Amino acid sequence: MVIITAGAYCLLMLLIAGPEMSDRAIARSSWAEDCDAALTADLEASRAPKRTIPRGMTGADLLCRAYPEFQILCDGIPDPNAALRAAELRKQRAEEARIQNAARGIGEACSCATVAYSEKERVQLALWAGSGRAYTPRAVSHRTEALTRAVKSPACALDLGVN
Repeated sequence: MVIITAGAYCLLMLLIAGPEMSDRAIARSSWAEDCDAALTADLEASRAPKRTIPRGMTGADLLCRAYPEFQILCDGIPDPNAALRAAELRKQRAEEARIQNAARGIGEACSCATVAYSEKERVQLALWAGSGRAYTPRAVSHRTEALTRAVKSPACALDLGVN
């Protein structure tokens, strides 16, 4: 009877109490905010720099600046860099869309890390819960590091959309 009771206690700790206590401890900590801030900073660091393409300076521009009376003629001369500026604007809009799309997944990545941590460290969490927190395994004492590894793992990594 003692063996059955001990087995039931271990099973209860392994399946229910360990992950539940871990989830509560993570919820009380600042992990979610820290994770959001870290992933947002990583996302912003991946942002492509903006380029400014100046209006092209041609001989006609120099002539029109020197002789304002030719302004009527100069207004009809196209800007040689207009296509480059339009392409750069399209590139900046695509970059902004990429950032916004990736930002939507930040919360999911942090939640994924919590679940991955609870699954990977299930036995150590059960030992922690079963001992009444008297024994603190490394996975519990270094929870933030384990969660950070989990959020950077391939299963939970945030897709930055960078090729």
